[in-house]
Amino acid sequence: MDAPVLAVGLDGTWLCTGSLWESLLLMLRELPLSLGAVALSLIKGRAGFKARVAQCAAPDVASLPLNVWVAP
Repeated sequence: MDAPVLAVGLDGTWLCTGSLWESLLLMLRELPLSLGAVALSLIKGRAGFKARVAQCAAPDVASLPLNVWVAP
C-alpha cells in the first residue's frame, strides 16, 4: 500500500511570494525557450498549466523567501 501524500499550501502563509511565480522566474532565467510551450499548456486549464510549470522548473526550497513571522 502506498503511503498517503500530504499537500500543504505555502503561498501567502509560509512564503512571501507564490511558488508558481518563483518557478516561472526560474524558467525565465534558466529555460527561456520553454516558456512558449508552457504558455500553450494554458489550453488544459489552470491545473494543467501549473503541472507543466512544475515539470519544467522546481525552485530550490531552501532559497524561497519565508515570511518573517514564520522563519525560525
